Amino acid sequence: MDMNMPNNCSGGMSMSMTFHFGFMDTVLIEGWKAQNAGEFFAICLLFYLMAALYEGLKYFRERLNRIAIEKRCDRKYKKSNDVTLAITTDNQSEKEKLIKDKEKRGALSFLTHINGKEILLHLVQTMLHMIQVAMGYVLMLVVMTYNVWLGLAVVLGAGLGYLVVGRLRTIEGVKGMEHDDHCN
Repeated sequence: MDMNMPNNCSGGMSMSMTFHFGFMDTVLIEGWKAQNAGEFFAICLLFYLMAALYEGLKYFRERLNRIAIEKRCDRKYKKSNDVTLAITTDNQSEKEKLIKDKEKRGALSFLTHINGKEILLHLVQTMLHMIQVAMGYVLMLVVMTYNVWLGLAVVLGAGLGYLVVGRLRTIEGVKGMEHDDHCN
């Protein structure tokens, strides 16, 4: 079934609303059209690799987040040991200083733990997140072309990416990194 839209809506284009096996389709943008089977295969390969990289990017972001959390926990553990050590000493002025510092921080205590490296890491994670979201939408639009070959390329690429990433998770023994974020 073709969805024929009036000229004022689509510029005279028709969009296939059923799955099809063609290879002379426009891919995502006007003018990006495969002229032969070889070009179409290259386009499928591009989206196959993009889907695999998408899975790798998800893993990389999860790993960066895990590293940041571990560093933060290590710092807090070290700091809490220092506080415990200071409190168990007989030095009264050290105890008072620690209590006053804690009272001063109050509700905004999270701000005292932010340093330049954490801000930079968060900016990198934000950029990677935006790239991941953009890649996810592009891959979604590719599947929405209803071209079986393009859809298959995306699904197989995601499968390859997950196969590799899943193996890395198993080898590293990273627990708690499995997410069901199939949309982004």
